[in-house]
Amino acid sequence: MLWEVAGGQDYPFGPFVQLMLATGQRRDELVNMQWADVDGDRWTQSDNKGGRTHIVPLHPLAKGILADLPRFKNATLLFSTTTTTPVSGFSKYKKRLDKAIAAAKVQHKLEGVFDAHWTLHDLRRTMTTHLRQMRIDRDVCSRLLNHAPKGITAKVYDQWEMLDERPEAGECVDRSSSAPSTAIPTTW
Repeated sequence: MLWEVAGGQDYPFGPFVQLMLATGQRRDELVNMQWADVDGDRWTQSDNKGGRTHIVPLHPLAKGILADLPRFKNATLLFSTTTTTPVSGFSKYKKRLDKAIAAAKVQHKLEGVFDAHWTLHDLRRTMTTHLRQMRIDRDVCSRLLNHAPKGITAKVYDQWEMLDERPEAGECVDRSSSAPSTAIPTTW
């Protein structure tokens, strides 16, 4: 439902939330995403919470969102209303998003959906939970989310970045989306 509601909202916030859903990346990493960091099927993050280079696979769903983004002259950021600074105003946007979700719930007579307080950061947990239900390995999910490796083996000895395994998780996201449309469906 969130995908559909966000899809009905304008740039920058609607596509921003959809890209959060599609990639599982942190809000602050997405707001700093630059066109120069996107190369084909990969987004290379060098500015992130972990302080380390992080490669995010861009599966067809994510690439479709990026392809539909407006490109402003001399803008380096993907999500900006000024072309020079990252998008901001998320608390105001979240209130508008919650109202749109509430309206969709009433329109479609839905109960038990989005009843509890939630944040945009919760989307990372939701994505991981669904990937695990699709049998994606926990370590792959952890690498996809750019979580720090735990234990001496993971931190020191295991230098495998799981770059080959990460796109499989993205393909699961693509399959679970079942080619979403930008309109809110008549039934859920």
